[in-house]
Amino acid sequence: MYMTKPFNVEYLKKVVKRFIIQKEILKDYLNSPLSAFDFVDGRMTHKESTQFVQKILDIINKNITNKDLSAKFIAEELSLAPRQLYRKLGEITEQSPLDMIHESKLHIAQNLLATTKMTVDEIIYKSGFQTKSSFFRTFSAKFGCTPKEYREREKDQSQTE
Repeated sequence: MYMTKPFNVEYLKKVVKRFIIQKEILKDYLNSPLSAFDFVDGRMTHKESTQFVQKILDIINKNITNKDLSAKFIAEELSLAPRQLYRKLGEITEQSPLDMIHESKLHIAQNLLATTKMTVDEIIYKSGFQTKSSFFRTFSAKFGCTPKEYREREKDQSQTE
């Protein structure tokens, strides 16, 4: 909206009130069953897209310790060609299937480090990593510290709270 000076204060109040009402109407529509979109992380996402990503995450979580877990495996579980999986996921998010697998593994490892007394070797197995070196390299790149340092930092934070 553009207003020239000098402007009428009453007119400005009416315009602002109309904008607020329009915003509320749009918010009500987007939250209603009529809308096929969800507002997630500052982005409008189609509900079918959200369901598709959730299916991928479910497959990853169910098969996290499976050494055959890969983009091809996920595509087969979804009855898609790997190329279709990459294309469809690329339209929804900036992550590839492999990125999602790595993020899920790291999230599980992070959670286990913070909430259990499992050894690092147990956590490596439970989070689906194949080798210690790949786990340490990936974990350090993501969190900027070793798993042992992360556990100590989390322990210190929980004691101060």
